[in-house]
Amino acid sequence: MKAALARPELWLLVATSLGLWWWISPPAAKQFTQPIESPAARLQPALRLDRCSLKRDYSNARLDLEITYRNDSPRPLILQAPSVQLLASDKQQVPPFVLPTEPPPQVAARSQASLRLRYWLSEAQLQGTLHLDILGQRVQIKGSQPLALQALPNQQARQWDGPIGDP
Repeated sequence: MKAALARPELWLLVATSLGLWWWISPPAAKQFTQPIESPAARLQPALRLDRCSLKRDYSNARLDLEITYRNDSPRPLILQAPSVQLLASDKQQVPPFVLPTEPPPQVAARSQASLRLRYWLSEAQLQGTLHLDILGQRVQIKGSQPLALQALPNQQARQWDGPIGDP
């Protein structure tokens, strides 16, 4: 055992492994969390859409939603299915865009947080409405006006301050 610890190759392997782990680990997601003790915070809706960003990837698109959600529950809420669903006009659930090294966003108990959700859309899903549903709280993401995905430049994001299609 002592001979193994004295070998420089072992220490080089350990240092390289730790360096690689640090380099590929994603930074913690930026979330702004605040307690919901003030009466003004309770007057606001529990779910609010702040910004939408759509990035075309050939015949598909990645949708990034920046939302503010108030969790009145005594337990933290992890924002993933079935609690959180993006529903297309045909009531089909849109799949989330998941990075395996990134944990799903969550809102602490009895607090409000600004966070980001990502989804992977097909061109057909952009032809009708889109709604985000979090535990019964619903917000419109896109109206019924069709969006021509092919008209958007490839690999460039387009942003809206609110639902897609609003000026």
